[in-house]
Order: sequence, then C-alpha cells, then structure tokens
Amino acid sequence: MQLNPMHLKIAGLLSGRLFRIPEYQRAYAWGTKQRTDFFNDIRDVARSGRDHFMATVVGLGKDTRQIGADEFREVELVDGQQRITTIIILLKSVFQHLSLDDEKEVRLRREINELLVKSDDNSLILLQTNHDTSNVFTTYIKNGAIISPKHPTSADVNLLKAINECDGFVVGWGESSSLVELVALIRNRLSVIYHEILDEATVYRVFEVLNSRGLDVKWVDKLKSQLMALLFEHGEVGSRKDALREMQGIWQAIYRVLGLRSDLGDEALRFSGTWTRDARPNKILSQEDAATELTLAAGSKLPSIIHIAKDLFDVVEAVQDLSANVRYNAVT
Repeated sequence: MQLNPMHLKIAGLLSGRLFRIPEYQRAYAWGTKQRTDFFNDIRDVARSGRDHFMATVVGLGKDTRQIGADEFREVELVDGQQRITTIIILLKSVFQHLSLDDEKEVRLRREINELLVKSDDNSLILLQTNHDTSNVFTTYIKNGAIISPKHPTSADVNLLKAINECDGFVVGWGESSSLVELVALIRNRLSVIYHEILDEATVYRVFEVLNSRGLDVKWVDKLKSQLMALLFEHGEVGSRKDALREMQGIWQAIYRVLGLRSDLGDEALRFSGTWTRDARPNKILSQEDAATELTLAAGSKLPSIIHIAKDLFDVVEAVQDLSANVRYNAVT
C-alpha cells in the first residue's frame, strides 16, 4: 500500500478539486458543539499567531473535469466531510457580509464566489453534498438564500443550524476584526493531512487504519469501511462491481433511516453484533466488540459480507420503529 500524504493548507486543499459526498456516506452530522470548537480554534489561531492542524482528510480520486480553461480533479470524500462542509458554509457566510463599497472586499467576494460556484452551464458547486433532498446546502452556496423546507429532514435541520451559526460567528468577527483577515486565516493558517487515493480498494483500508485509535468516528461507520474493504479484498473483479453497488445501496438506506440519530445506529450495531454470536451472551456487546463480531461473521465470501450489511439494516429499521413507538420506548 503506497501512500503519499500531503500537508495542505485549506487554500491548497480547495484549489483545483471538486468534492462529492457519496449517498452511502453519513449526512452532515456536526452539531453546535463541534462548530463552536472549530470557531474557537480559529480565534486561538488569531490570538496566538500559530498555524492550526485540523485533521486528516481522505479522498477517492476520480476523473479530471474541465470547466472553461481550468481542470479540476473530482474527489469522493471518504473522511473529512464534516470539516470541509463547515468551512465552505463559513466562506459563503463571509461572502454574504463583505462590503460592495470596499475594493479589497469586492475582489475577495469575486474570489470566494469563483471558488464555491464554478462557471459552467450548471453552476457546479465546489462540494456536492448528500442527503440534501431539499437543496438547503446547494441553494445557500449558489445564491445565499436560506430556504425553509416544508417537511425538513434531520439533515436539512442540521445544515440550517450550521448556516445560522456560521453567520453568527462571521457577524461577531466583523464587529472587531477584518473579514479579509478572517478569510486569509482560514486559507493560510488552517491545514490538513490529505490522502488522495486512486484505488477504491485501498481507500477504505486507509480510513479504517486512520480511525482505529480512538478518534471520534462512529463504530458503525468503521464497520461500513471494513465491509467495503472486504468486498475488494475477496471479491473477483466480475462480481465485485454488482456487490459494491448493492452494498452502497444498503448503507445509503441505513443512513437515511438514522438521519442524525447516531445513538440509534449505536444501539442497532450492538444488537446486531450480539445476535450474530452463536452462544447466548450474558449482556449486550459494546460497539467495538459488536463491530468485531460482525466483521468476523462477514467472512470472505461476497454473499456473507452483503448478508451482514442487510441484517444490520433490518435491525436499524427495528430500532427506529421501537424508538418511534411512544409506548414501547417508554418501557425500553
């Protein structure tokens, strides 16, 4: 496995790339706490004058796309979507508050707009997010409008909170400091370790290794990566494509049911892993042990790997139904 990690500032990360979050990935899930921590990190950088390393970002490199005279690498985000989504929303919020009367701010508005919205026929945006059925994210990034869906999903609600909180941060910053300086700080003082991998079989193993030492990644997400990696490791080329498509569809359905209720995913994982054991356990397994049991049960055959994902989906639906039933939920 040959990796070429790059230490990139945010300016370098966002330049020359188009990011996409596949439907089989979890929706945007950062809450107020994570965004507040991020805003505090930015304030600390401004106070201390030091650079700030944010995290590791893992992307699956796809095709190169030409828009006008420029070429962009299309990248599927495997890890890091929460931070990148928040940064893009924050940059759009800055754009909204830049003056039309100041020459520097007018120039910066144009730069941000050209970064976030590409000038092709479809006004392609820098990040194609997932589970945004009401186009909350897309509409805001394209034209700055904040829409209120009639029947918002949990993903819609969280994106709207992110937009409002980023806007509040920008307004507060602008009361005492320059917004031009804020953008310069985001671009040049925040950095990541970026892994862009061309082999889809490798990308899930990298995600698994990078997030197997106590980092803040859900065990259900780690299980997904492990199952995806098993498909590539043991599947023959001819049958692997169909199996991968089926697996992606299952995880898309799982995340659609879970929404932002990550606690339901935690419960479903523990139940599913416990029931996989041949011997009756004395207690429900932990998330880590459950993920281990499910990975072992998946084995090395494509049908058994897919079967484990399907079983987890069935349990996710059952846990969701149980949680939604007021009478049952009160008892449990």
